[in-house]
Amino acid sequence: MWLAPCRMCRWARRRSRFGNRKRRHEASRDAAVNLDIRATFEVAHWRDGRVRTTYRGARGDVELAPGETEGARLYCITALDGNRLIVAAKR
Repeated sequence: MWLAPCRMCRWARRRSRFGNRKRRHEASRDAAVNLDIRATFEVAHWRDGRVRTTYRGARGDVELAPGETEGARLYCITALDGNRLIVAAKR
């Protein structure tokens, strides 16, 4: 007799927003949240892993992702850090 209400409560909790909690992704790296992720652009000259460039009609700061080198010509946006674009060489 007591099992039916407990099972119903458990079922309702799982179906609600409290029982079905999924791990949230970091929005700064999620392409579904930020449409700039995976966009490509060209950088001519780097200065110590940083550059100021025009992207989508506005001037902005661009920084190389950790472990990346300045040798490539085309770069892909991998993350956003405030108003800075974090990029990696396009492969």
